[in-house]
Amino acid sequence: MNKGVKALILILLAISIVSPMALAVTRTGHIKLLAVYQEGEGFKGSPADVELEIKDGAGRVFLETIPLSKVDTQISTRFAKEMACSFVDTDCDKYDFFYTIKSTAGIVGGPSAGGAISALTVAMLNDLEIDQETAMTGTINSGELIGPVGSLRAKIEAAKDAGIKRVIIPSVQAEQKEDNVTDTVEYGKEIGVEVVPVATLGEAMFALTGTSFEQEDKEAEAPAEYKETMETVSGELCGRAESLLSEVDVFDLNTMKSVNFDWVKLQLEAKNLTEKGKEAVENGNFYSAASYCFGSSVKSNTILYEMKNLTQEQAAEEAATISKKIDDFDRATERRQKETITDLQTYMIVKERILEARQYLADGANDSSTLSYTNERLNSAIVWSGFFNKGGEKYDLDEEALKESCSEILGEVDERFQYLNMFFPGLLNDLRNNLLMAHKHYETGNYALCVYLASRTKAEANVMVTMLSIKEEVVDELLRQKLIAARHAVTKQIDKGIFPIIAYSYYEYASSLQEENKFAALIYAEYALELSDIDIYFQKKTTGIDASAVRETLKKYLPTAMFIWGLVLGYLLCWIVMRERRKDRKEVEKTRKMLFSPGKKRPTKTGIRLR
Repeated sequence: MNKGVKALILILLAISIVSPMALAVTRTGHIKLLAVYQEGEGFKGSPADVELEIKDGAGRVFLETIPLSKVDTQISTRFAKEMACSFVDTDCDKYDFFYTIKSTAGIVGGPSAGGAISALTVAMLNDLEIDQETAMTGTINSGELIGPVGSLRAKIEAAKDAGIKRVIIPSVQAEQKEDNVTDTVEYGKEIGVEVVPVATLGEAMFALTGTSFEQEDKEAEAPAEYKETMETVSGELCGRAESLLSEVDVFDLNTMKSVNFDWVKLQLEAKNLTEKGKEAVENGNFYSAASYCFGSSVKSNTILYEMKNLTQEQAAEEAATISKKIDDFDRATERRQKETITDLQTYMIVKERILEARQYLADGANDSSTLSYTNERLNSAIVWSGFFNKGGEKYDLDEEALKESCSEILGEVDERFQYLNMFFPGLLNDLRNNLLMAHKHYETGNYALCVYLASRTKAEANVMVTMLSIKEEVVDELLRQKLIAARHAVTKQIDKGIFPIIAYSYYEYASSLQEENKFAALIYAEYALELSDIDIYFQKKTTGIDASAVRETLKKYLPTAMFIWGLVLGYLLCWIVMRERRKDRKEVEKTRKMLFSPGKKRPTKTGIRLR
């Protein structure tokens, strides 16, 4: 066999061996985690190790805990992975993630490992080394905020016992004083552990790896089209509020024998809300304006219905008329296409108002307040529908995608509910009711509404988890962090070609509330954070050739392709070997004939003819 043939065979063999490896990616890393386990009626700190192995795959998340932990840890792990992928803007659907949590004790489930898991995932996706003398504790929340956790001092003590030199904690707990004397950072110094407070995942990454992930701090500048549409929405609602208010005159004694002071109160409230709406419009806070003016219209319309003094039959006829309008508009809404995140969030806003109006009408007694609220809620839904078809990045938002996304978010809410229920058993009625309603939307196939309500309920649970672990004196700082994170989250979406109208509206509303009602502002800021990250649950629609889809298809059919390639290569190798053997046989036969043919002289071994 000549050298060229041998080289060809070696090349073919090398291709066969290397081809599968060319598509394979494997990365492994560790991070130290601080958790707690239950001991008697209290909790005790415990060090743990989180290992991550990333391989080629399809975006799946696998979790093994040694010893076994609660199932909700898997839910928070999946969310932590999604937040990490969003943070580094990486398509993680082409990888599988294998997490292993090892601890000396059976750790309590819950979201407190989320921050460390997100940090480890970011490090592995960017090939960064994590400081193994540093441990971390903290939740990961939308907006990449590191949220507070319970039993913080027990965890720091566990770090000390394990020889860990540094501990990363949520910054909102840095000045927390459990004994009213020493804050968390000072307590760490006293026992020989450096405590590093961080507010965001980016700050945690710098503390763990020394790599900076700075974000440009810029204002959340809404697109011109949003401003125009939102100005129209607030303009229509506020115009209606002024029109209805102009029809109300509770002091018109020509038609009334006496002044109704309940009406006087309602008229005054309606007037005040209308003035607030005008002021909000002047300041460019269009969502706030829309909210104020809607409230004003409800109050004015209630007075007008009262003045009509409808009989029961007339009230029933009015309710039937409103109900028919609701049904007609609902059918029109269902025919709307949902292709972008803006379309989806518009559908959520409109559909929520439709269902509220329908439910309020069903539960009410056809009195003035019921008729007024349902009428105005329907009008609000009609006005908000102006946000449909405003363009943007297209996503797969079919029923199956919405169903899967709703299921994921419900799992995250269930996890937080179970975690909170450990501390407040039987005292979470409002949260439980919202969660049950979200599950009901899922069961009845209202998946978009399920996503919306589940996201809001998750935000409420996040606030409760946060308030559980911090003191009231740090609420101002917490709100500041939430508003900054919400602004960053919204601007990030805008830069990606997405405009999350609900998130932006809630951010704007939270900003306007921060002086007069910081706790309400905190809730709306959390709503903004949750609904600004809603795109992580959906896949973009692809135009042209989808490289990741091609890659997945190749991986799917790789075994079959390699089998066929093996057959082809085997055939080629056999053909080459048989061909060489045939050549050798021909040479042998030729030599034999030359040696033993009649009349031929047999050559000597030396090749010298004897004389």
